[in-house]
Amino acid sequence: MTPPQRLALVIPAAGQSTRLGGDRRKPLVEILGLPVLAHTLNRFRSVPGIEQTVIVAHPDDVPGIRATSWPRLAELGATDLVEGGSRRQDSVARGVAALHPGIKIVLIHDAVRPLVPRRAIDEAIAAAARWGAAVVAMPVPD
Repeated sequence: MTPPQRLALVIPAAGQSTRLGGDRRKPLVEILGLPVLAHTLNRFRSVPGIEQTVIVAHPDDVPGIRATSWPRLAELGATDLVEGGSRRQDSVARGVAALHPGIKIVLIHDAVRPLVPRRAIDEAIAAAARWGAAVVAMPVPD
């Protein structure tokens, strides 16, 4: 099934990362030479129809992302970078507010979940096109 056109992706990456500790928030921690955020973007890179990808970053991280990571993130499909809010729902709302008019389906995916299966993405898009909304849920093993 061909996914509908006019898709956008909002990636919340503005959390505090308090459980992780260290000197960086989780989306910016490097794995195999790239920030986790880049690995997440890479999962959506081949999804047809995504015309805008908004990264919603912690306000303290925005200048550093623009200065050091933005060229690589843009190569992976990021089109916009906005500051997040104090709560997750505030950050998601800021990401959605940055979308172009006419977007039909908005994918919202956490920055630090880079291993989402492509099948789950495709099925969520198809379900959202059919029903108006969809949520991906997967069992979590101990």
